[in-house]
Amino acid sequence: MQRNRLINTALFAVIGTLYCWAVLTTIIQFSYLQFDALPLLLLCLEAVCAFLLLSYNKRVLLVGSVTIAALIVIWLLLGLRSGWTSAFFSDLAYILRMIISVDDYNPLYNYQMMLVIVILLSAFVCFSLRTTYNFYLLTGFGVAMFCITLNESKPVGLEFPVLCFVLLTLLLAKLYVRYLRKKKLSSLCLGKYLLRALPLSLAVVLLASAVSIPFSGVEPASILRYDTFQEFIDLGLFNGSKKTSQFHKGEVNLGGDLNPTDTPVLRVTADQPLYLTGSINDEYTGHSWKQSQSEFNTYPTDVPTVDTATAMWLYGQFFPSYMHVQTLDITYLYEDYALFAPSKTLSISGLGDNWVYINNLGEFETNKRISENKSYQISYLINDLISQGQVGQFSENLGALAPDLNPNSFAVPVFNEQSLVSEYNWNADRLAEYALDLKETYTALPNSVTQRTRDLASQISEEYSGTAAKATAIRDYLVNNYTYSLSPGPANRGQDFVDQFLFDTKKGYCTSFASAMAVLCRSVGIPARYVEGYAMPAQQEADGSYLVKTRNAHAWAEIYLDQYGWVKMEATPPYTYAEESGEKPQILLDEDEKNPEDLQQNLEDLGIDPLKSDPNASSGDEIGVESQSSGADPLPDLSQQQSTTAGAPVGLIVGSVLFCLAAAAVALRIRRRKLRELPDAPLDAELARASFEQILKLASFSGNAIQPGETPLAFCQRLSAKAGDIPLEEAARLYSAQQYGGAELTQEQVGLIRSACRRYDTLVRAQSKSIRYLFYKYLLHRI
Repeated sequence: MQRNRLINTALFAVIGTLYCWAVLTTIIQFSYLQFDALPLLLLCLEAVCAFLLLSYNKRVLLVGSVTIAALIVIWLLLGLRSGWTSAFFSDLAYILRMIISVDDYNPLYNYQMMLVIVILLSAFVCFSLRTTYNFYLLTGFGVAMFCITLNESKPVGLEFPVLCFVLLTLLLAKLYVRYLRKKKLSSLCLGKYLLRALPLSLAVVLLASAVSIPFSGVEPASILRYDTFQEFIDLGLFNGSKKTSQFHKGEVNLGGDLNPTDTPVLRVTADQPLYLTGSINDEYTGHSWKQSQSEFNTYPTDVPTVDTATAMWLYGQFFPSYMHVQTLDITYLYEDYALFAPSKTLSISGLGDNWVYINNLGEFETNKRISENKSYQISYLINDLISQGQVGQFSENLGALAPDLNPNSFAVPVFNEQSLVSEYNWNADRLAEYALDLKETYTALPNSVTQRTRDLASQISEEYSGTAAKATAIRDYLVNNYTYSLSPGPANRGQDFVDQFLFDTKKGYCTSFASAMAVLCRSVGIPARYVEGYAMPAQQEADGSYLVKTRNAHAWAEIYLDQYGWVKMEATPPYTYAEESGEKPQILLDEDEKNPEDLQQNLEDLGIDPLKSDPNASSGDEIGVESQSSGADPLPDLSQQQSTTAGAPVGLIVGSVLFCLAAAAVALRIRRRKLRELPDAPLDAELARASFEQILKLASFSGNAIQPGETPLAFCQRLSAKAGDIPLEEAARLYSAQQYGGAELTQEQVGLIRSACRRYDTLVRAQSKSIRYLFYKYLLHRI
């Protein structure tokens, strides 16, 4: 008995840990929570083992509970002097309020929130594994989390096959235990049957994953559209009582067609249209962009970031006429905690008691949600040449000034966004170390980037020297050789996204061009990153402000210039055209565009009016355009975006397999219940009719169907030659007398028909292939 308990505990620890990890990884996909896979697995293992050990037996539970309670009391008493106790309960209450979405998510409490959620989920799992309804409880919760993830078109990876593996193992073990209990076996060890179910479960999941590979391009259906779980609560459960932004933060999955919307999100008062940064991603995976690490710290508004301080240093050294300070005012038309800001932000004001946070990539956020119609002000440093796309000319001017720069003059306090600390002894040497760290981070590429992509980057830039010149050559190549389209089609999961765009698709929108720009720059050693935000429209409203809508969401690339910092490199053709103050490039527009109205509206937002095809153009879709100023490009609507991972089709197929097995189990139970004959159960006429019709179905299944015009008696006489001593003829006579003569059958006569049906069923099953028989009987219900 003790040995069985140990086996159960060990197997429950493995199954419970895998379940917690799969569900929590799924939750992370549609929430702001962030946690690496391996630490999360270890955290789940620790929590599950702790709960299982506590519930091992009554003695362990009593001793463990008393020990834990004593330690907590001692810790709280010690904390009364220093304020630990009040701070602990205050933080715990705040975390619980964030979990139930009463308060806004604060990224500084990410680890604490994950710890609380792991503890709660582990307790739920350990309880469920020891109850009769464990399979139904765990299945319902796990599938609900997965459905929310699919509903938001988030990528689904290894976590769903793991979830299916756990649930399938539990189902098989439960069915086997129930079968043995019917045999009235008293000593059962669920752990042994879990162990026996593991190989079969693993085989089914691996087979389903392998089968799903050819169907990896299947696009998951999306019924609803929410960017965050908070929006799901606000809009889905409370009927849209709050207006929230549709801007996407977090991992960006590449590919799919656009479906722009016109929902107003910001009202900006500024001197000119600008790019407002919302999210920054530094890691390219081959099918998406994400943040390799994202930690937040409070931002001292009186200390500029390294990026801004470097530009201010140049500004203070030479006071060039093209570099100056400007201000803007942003009014939110929704509720959110993300702060949108232009490049080289100097200060943020007007947020009241809201704290400003910054992460190690340079994103700004607040600790409280910015309410609707709330405004804040930003001062920033702007360079005219860079805002007009003349990065090469700016770099040449900077290079001409370089011999006169005094490296020792850079001795101002800055905020290092890489380490999230204020540095008061900054100098040129430390700036060089900072640039070296950035180069290591922002030139990394995955193995999915093909050699032909790297060769193309080298061919484009080999005639140029210097970061700016090489990057400008890459930008011009993309603008002049690739087509702008809002409907490029789905991405091929088995191929690197940038490789597919450069050599196969050759058309796309902002995410395609920005990704290609960043990857090609990294291929030749230029630090580059992927940025998303809003590009303000060209035209002002009647009151002089700029109305930013969801269709104005945009993606672009940034490169790092020594002695200046991050610089926008616009490679999406209409935007490059709009920002150029000199000679305008030709734009290739997709003549097979599925949504020409959306494309036209997008160009109008940029201040561009398409003219007739250029007679000197090489193709019919090369169009000359005129521009007024810069504008914006919508990001993909995630509800329509193509998933670029194999997770969704794997999930669909594995889920279908799991559903079929569950349905088979239910159908088997129902069928057995219908055919079960209790000692005191009456045998009526309906049972006789159903039993004889079952004989007809079985005969048809075995290839001996009743012929047109053939009577039941004649049919059974013909069938009796193959049925041995089964009384089919007598059953046919009784059935005919009942159905056509109106005779009332006795209990014995009904029992004879029923017995003939059961015996014939056994004969047909023995003569046919068991898999085909089970499929027709318990899934198709044809016999």
